[in-house]
Amino acid sequence: RAVAAAETALMHAPRSQEGRMLADQVRRRLVIYQLAADHEALAAQYIGDLHPNATKPEQAVLMADYYVQLAYSVFEQLLNRDVDRLRVWRDRALALAPEAAPSWFLAGDVAVHLHDEDATVAAAKQAAKFGGDARNVLALLDRGLAAMPASERLQTMHAALASQIEKATGPADASAGVAPAAPPPAAVLPPAGSTSSALGISTNGAPVSTNGAPASTNGR
Repeated sequence: RAVAAAETALMHAPRSQEGRMLADQVRRRLVIYQLAADHEALAAQYIGDLHPNATKPEQAVLMADYYVQLAYSVFEQLLNRDVDRLRVWRDRALALAPEAAPSWFLAGDVAVHLHDEDATVAAAKQAAKFGGDARNVLALLDRGLAAMPASERLQTMHAALASQIEKATGPADASAGVAPAAPPPAAVLPPAGSTSSALGISTNGAPVSTNGAPASTNGR
């Protein structure tokens, strides 16, 4: 019903500038809806409408960003009942954008919650390699150590990165786990009260942080 309502809104959107902005917002929501329902081809059509001049590699990165947003929007719920779906979305994000930090932050958070030390270490390294904010990488390592406190590799990486940040910015920044960067402006989740029939997604319509964690955890 949410998809049908959104598509109806597209049909009746005014042709004014405000109407076009509204239509684009609806299309962004439809991307999320379609990915949640495992309809990537339909999601790709809406991304194409939103970014008609984007190259195929650029569209792939956009699609990966939406997978990351979707995963974080229902992260805690799926950990308890369908972690395999998180794995699928993680794998698609990495396949579409293997050189994008958000894809690796998602991979890192999934690994942390699965207590997979090797995957957590690898994801943290890749997130840093592909431009992830150092403080967000440090926050990921914090989460890793909270889940796996005996990990010497995580301890070593954390200490080295904290020292690096402290030298560059001062002690306060090094010790503070900052909230991850916001998603691209194009990213909009379903409106309040809307529910995906595939997952039972219900959100407040706010963008979800994609550069390291669910927004609700303030830097987790």
